[in-house]
Amino acid sequence: DLAKWEVALREAKVVSPASLRQAFAPAIPTDTAGVSYGFGWFIGTHAGHHAIWHTGETSGFTNAILRIPDAGVMVVVLTNRAGGDPLKVARDIADLELSGR
Repeated sequence: DLAKWEVALREAKVVSPASLRQAFAPAIPTDTAGVSYGFGWFIGTHAGHHAIWHTGETSGFTNAILRIPDAGVMVVVLTNRAGGDPLKVARDIADLELSGR
């Protein structure tokens, strides 16, 4: 389902290209240098690429989704535990993919 979601985002099948541009545009600065928040997504860079990500957690799980659109990379880390750093895991996996190009 998440792979289908990525295709739907990439091909603007769910919402219009204009809405996607707005959602992925830096709107609110964060406390992290070079990182802003759009409509539900953090926007910054990773390994020299434009990157979009979001994390989530509640009792019993911690997750991350990292998209690097210009490289065609999306990494999703789903856990069934509280804690950990799934965004770091997602970035490490993205680095493996990017280094293999």
